[in-house]
Amino acid sequence: MATQGIVSIIYNGKMLFKVVAGSDGYNAPKLVEWAKAYDGVMAAEVFYKAAIQVGFGSPENLVVQASDDSLTYGDELSYEDFGVLYRDYSKFLDPRFNPRWENGTADHIAIVVISEEQKANPHGFIGRFVTAKLIDGEDCEARQGVCTHQVGETLVVMGETGKVYECCLPANTIPVDELWGSTRDFAIQIGVQG
Repeated sequence: MATQGIVSIIYNGKMLFKVVAGSDGYNAPKLVEWAKAYDGVMAAEVFYKAAIQVGFGSPENLVVQASDDSLTYGDELSYEDFGVLYRDYSKFLDPRFNPRWENGTADHIAIVVISEEQKANPHGFIGRFVTAKLIDGEDCEARQGVCTHQVGETLVVMGETGKVYECCLPANTIPVDELWGSTRDFAIQIGVQG
């Protein structure tokens, strides 16, 4: 298990792909850098080939789960090789859950947030760690997490557990070097900017 890895791709505020490798998970940062620079069609096959190219997993153990409930994998595997955890959509929505194991752990986990708005407005909130008030919350009810999507005055904020909240402006950004503990680890793991 020490070499297993997951790279989850959140696109425009929604979980799009989970790239699951049974080996060479330590190459997750290479796939993250590729994904951040990628500017083409968001297709599972593209991410599968990129993972192989950067050395994240191998054809014998690499699979890309997609939000449409499909699996992309190499000729060395067959659909029967994948257990029930690969077919559990609620597990797919958890960007940190490894479907190779019942306990869901992996040693190398990375979460990439990609957004069209972020490309158009690189100085906005998307991809940053924020504190913002819940839309339907009480006056003092706020959440912290990574802003994955912004539509007008609404921010979609993913907390450390993977739960997503709808928040509203104004929001405060928090630099990674001001975070601590598991919150800091989460922000670094997801690739928070600033």
